[in-house]
Amino acid sequence: MDLTGKNIVITGSLRPLTREEAIRFLESKGAVVQNYISSRTDILVLGHKQLNLFDPDKRSKKHDAA
Repeated sequence: MDLTGKNIVITGSLRPLTREEAIRFLESKGAVVQNYISSRTDILVLGHKQLNLFDPDKRSKKHDAA
């Protein structure tokens, strides 16, 4: 998987990985990991608690911004 130059934002818990492990993995694939959503964001990685698409009150600010 080549993520070279892709801007990625992570939101929510990524169990069993830590956020740091996920960031290291993504960066090893060439990604740029950001802490915020912008017009340059290519991919939003949603943690397991962010997947309830039917309850917008449980979405993170990053999820809503995307």
